[in-house]
Amino acid sequence: MACLDSIYYVFRATDGPWINEGLDKPLFEIWVGSGSQEWMEVHYTAMGLCPLEHITRFVPEKPGMAASLVDACILFYPAHFNACESLEKVRQELEAQVAGTGFLDLSNADKDFLAMWKALREEAMQKMVGLKVCKTKFEHVEKFTG
Repeated sequence: MACLDSIYYVFRATDGPWINEGLDKPLFEIWVGSGSQEWMEVHYTAMGLCPLEHITRFVPEKPGMAASLVDACILFYPAHFNACESLEKVRQELEAQVAGTGFLDLSNADKDFLAMWKALREEAMQKMVGLKVCKTKFEHVEKFTG
């Protein structure tokens, strides 16, 4: 059975989460869950954003890998990374990887694609300074008392 473990909230670096004594609206949320594999899924809160090649869910290269957050930002907010030279090459190769499913499994990606993806990830790391990310974790509530 799948379980939702945490949510990342992604803002522009100049925005939220605390603006004008209230909670500012993130650009998007990244839901992180587990089951037979760790997975990440996007939920947009800002209008006009769209993922890379319609990918809304993915399995990271390795469970718990810190770079998975960068991978999620590339996939779910590609407009932020348009200046990355390797983005277009990856975009072209993604069509073969996802075949219209909206799902990418980096843990089972072929070596050539993974090498291309890692080069894009390295390039994108420098662009992450333009984003602010907050994380929440979930804790099971055993009892409801009044």
